[in-house]
Amino acid sequence: MAEAFRGCAELYASGAIRPVIQTRVPLERVGDALTALAERRTVGKIIVLP
Repeated sequence: MAEAFRGCAELYASGAIRPVIQTRVPLERVGDALTALAERRTVGKIIVLP
């Protein structure tokens, strides 16, 4: 597992891959974000902001 993570980290650092960020939500809406994930309504990552 650690080796796979290292490989992903190297790809990210080199710019070969980039995460897909679907949306950013404030902490107050974390429940909405979790619901979207649970219902598989997301394509990329959801960033929770402080």
